[in-house]
Amino acid sequence: MFCASKPDPRALFVMSFCVYALCAFVHSRLVLIMLVVLLTAVMAFMGRPKTAGKLLLTAVLWISAQELVMFIPAANIKVLLSILLAFSFRLLPVLIMGMFMLSRIRINEFIIALERLHIPGAITIPFSMACRFIPTARLEIRYITEAIKMRGMSITPRRLLRHPLKCAEQLLIPLLIRSSKLSEELSSSALCKGIEVTMRRSSVTGVRFDRGDVIWSVSCLVITAALFWLQSTAAAHIF
Repeated sequence: MFCASKPDPRALFVMSFCVYALCAFVHSRLVLIMLVVLLTAVMAFMGRPKTAGKLLLTAVLWISAQELVMFIPAANIKVLLSILLAFSFRLLPVLIMGMFMLSRIRINEFIIALERLHIPGAITIPFSMACRFIPTARLEIRYITEAIKMRGMSITPRRLLRHPLKCAEQLLIPLLIRSSKLSEELSSSALCKGIEVTMRRSSVTGVRFDRGDVIWSVSCLVITAALFWLQSTAAAHIF
């Protein structure tokens, strides 16, 4: 039997639930900054230090932009940009958590874990297909941009501003064609893997919710409770 990846998908579900709850109900920027730092630290510890560094730099630039907006003299523009930046920064932990889950979850282990939670296949199969489609679509976008460059064209910010419709046509039409073919390939793959089988599936990977996963889940819940408590204190309102 092969070893399953850790943490278990169910432990990652607990972690994602905690992150989404904090993003939905926390209004303190200090708590959100601490959440971003914790998530990037976990991502770096789990083998993605470069991605974690880029995301942490993005958070720093976002916070800097929020501070610089305060110097805009026009009140209407300042309020609009402040709201936009604050809302988008609130979604940053959700983005980090999604990237972390996509990098850690294996589709076969994901399906087994959901089946052991007695979640019906009408939910598990489409969700697993979406998890597989997202990285494939990213790869296809990279191939399309490379093909555009080979033909002497490139989608740069300057060209995107000058010719937005032409850039959209060059990128989206090949992507739509490839997406239709990819959906057929993923459907065939799902049929070959027994999507229509009604009996209980077996697995050569030992997917178990062991002691380490319990510690991971409890730690996420404790940290979430601590961040909610921090929001209720006066220190959280400094930011």
